Amino acid sequence: MRFMWLPIVESVRMYLQSLPEIAETYEVDLIGNLPKGGGSSIEIDWEAERGAAETVNTTGAVAVHLLIKHRTDDTDIWRAFREQYRIQNLILQEIRRLHDYILTNLKIAVKISATGVEPLGDMVRPYYGNELILVFEWKGAIRDGRYES
Repeated sequence: MRFMWLPIVESVRMYLQSLPEIAETYEVDLIGNLPKGGGSSIEIDWEAERGAAETVNTTGAVAVHLLIKHRTDDTDIWRAFREQYRIQNLILQEIRRLHDYILTNLKIAVKISATGVEPLGDMVRPYYGNELILVFEWKGAIRDGRYES
């Protein structure tokens, strides 16, 4: 038995930084760990991990929140929303790579679901923001360093 929230959050960070279209224009790090007043960013946050009290199986879930903040001086809000939409879909487009990385490196099989997206209500120009929510669920035992369902 072990907590998985930190290895999953670290995996999400590495995944986002590995996508060239994100790495070129967005800083990616934990919420509150990016310089204020900078450029576009994706801040990573998470909710409580569920299922950590299991004693026989390594079973659990954690929701990871991606706060996507696009910086632009453009007054056309639709262009800003299109950019957010593009980044959301870019993240989801190759999410299988993140799944495979977690399986290979963390030795757990996860189900990754995008459960929603919502606006960040406190954002004002030049920043436009939204929050993409990914839920990671796993069930199985880890024995001798290998995942068993």
